[in-house]
Amino acid sequence: MKNTSSIMKYEYEGLLANLCESFIAEKRAIGCIYNTEAKHLREFSRFTCEFTFSENTLPAEVAQAWYTKRVMDSDRNRYARFALVKLFAEYMQRNGYEAYIPTKNELGRLQWSYTPYIFTHEEIHLFFASIDTLKLNRYSAAPQRHIIMPVLFRMLYCCGLRVSEATNLQVKDVSLPDGVLIVRESKFGKTRYIPMSEELTSLCKNYAENKTTGDNNYFSQLPMVTNTGIKLFTVFLGKSYGKPAYPMVVVAKDREYMIFVIRLQYTVLKRWYGKEKSLRRHYPDCPHILDITT
Repeated sequence: MKNTSSIMKYEYEGLLANLCESFIAEKRAIGCIYNTEAKHLREFSRFTCEFTFSENTLPAEVAQAWYTKRVMDSDRNRYARFALVKLFAEYMQRNGYEAYIPTKNELGRLQWSYTPYIFTHEEIHLFFASIDTLKLNRYSAAPQRHIIMPVLFRMLYCCGLRVSEATNLQVKDVSLPDGVLIVRESKFGKTRYIPMSEELTSLCKNYAENKTTGDNNYFSQLPMVTNTGIKLFTVFLGKSYGKPAYPMVVVAKDREYMIFVIRLQYTVLKRWYGKEKSLRRHYPDCPHILDITT
């Protein structure tokens, strides 16, 4: 069940304002939070004010201009604009309004710039060895990091959590008797239950005994983490720790990788290996990719 307090409301403009509002209302009525989409649709409604057309219609000129490639525009951003206007146009037609529905052929082949890296067993071992050697620093803004990090990163690695899901965990979300994590309102507003291994459950029990703060946040004293959790790695293992921001840089082809690649180690096996896809074709920079399945 989605938290209604997290729903964002936006004012729409132009000749499609009423339809924009009803489109978002329909999506939320079926359980979607749609905050990001609602914000982007507001931008689209403002964009339509630059054109002259009949009220409650969506001409091809307007739709195509919306997802036309812009300066410094990535394929991903362009596709996001395309996908939103396509859904909106389909909604309009479904309700009897005249609207142009774009097709993927108009975009051409999308080229994704990001190439994920999957670590070897040795690299993962060295990574956790680095995490486990964190020492107590009483003068740090996060004096419990040496207790938090071994648990936090193992949750990311073993349970496939997103960074924000891990940093938003509450004490009540970690059921030690059952060995289960409860991830509330994750992507698409869904709640899911994730079983933990015996080793991770045991580690969480030790963490609960050593955790000195009594607040509701499971991982306390993370003041420098952004809402999305992206800065967690660079802050804690970089500036505040006095070592390279990414300890795996030493063991992973001398390249820096953001924290979310830890989750890829989990998801790549689930999505690709389980479906017998060609892992080497999808991850050309990882010739060892099949080794991690053994």
